[in-house]
Parts: sequence; C-alpha cells; structure tokens
Amino acid sequence: MRKVFFTLLIGASFAFASYFSFRALQETVRYFSLQQEARAQIVRWEIREVDGKFPISAFYQFEYQGKSWSGFTRLSPPWNLNEPAAVQDLQKNQMQKKWTVWFDPKDPTHSSLEKKIPTNWIIRTILSVAVVVYFLIFMKRISRIVFN
Repeated sequence: MRKVFFTLLIGASFAFASYFSFRALQETVRYFSLQQEARAQIVRWEIREVDGKFPISAFYQFEYQGKSWSGFTRLSPPWNLNEPAAVQDLQKNQMQKKWTVWFDPKDPTHSSLEKKIPTNWIIRTILSVAVVVYFLIFMKRISRIVFN
C-alpha cells in the first residue's frame, strides 16, 4: 500500500511539473513573440462576470503594414469583486487616451494590450520541479523509511 502511494505521489509530482513546464514555455514563447507595438484604438469595452469577479475586457483595432487588424484582451488581475467597482475601473481606462497593442509581426492576429512576463507560470514550474528533484535526490532515504 505504501509503495503504491509513494509511486502515485512521484507520478503526480512529475505530472504537475510537466504541466507547469509546458504552460510556462507556452506563455514565455507568447511573451517573446509579441515583439512589435502599434497604437491601438479601443472599439468596445466589456465587463463580464468570471468566477464571481468582474474583469475588464477590450476589443481593439490597430494598423500594421497598411492592413487593419483587430484583437481582444481581458486585462490582467486583480479583477474587481463587484460590478460597480469594475465600472469605475473601466471609466479610468477610458480616460487613458493612448493604448499600445503588442503583436507578433509574423502573425498579427496574435496581439495583446498587455505584455507581461509569465512569472506566475515560471514560479509554479520552479516549485514543481523542486518537488520532483526533492523526490529524486531523497528517493533512497524515503524508500528505506517508507518500505521498511
């Protein structure tokens, strides 16, 4: 029974480390692909409830190489806890006259109003890999304690 539990524990730690590594890599590639910037024109703002919180989203357009491109960005957390606070934040965002859109020059359909390093995913990856390394380094010691 202990052996099964220990094997499942190691398997789960590998699974989490793999998932977080994949997502961190995916988000980091996305971050570095957003190399070009242009002036964005906000077409429409939107507030929709997501899991009991109220994020602000923006639909925008921008020009690149003589073509008009459009996109959508849900602004990053912290999100508002109620709709009146979100409306107040939205009014502040509308006051900001200039918005910059970041986009991939090879594929301008990939764009965002925010360009942030995916620190959350990177931290999760580091922690999950540290757990895996812990299990690998101390496997002999743990197996002697657990299986005897």
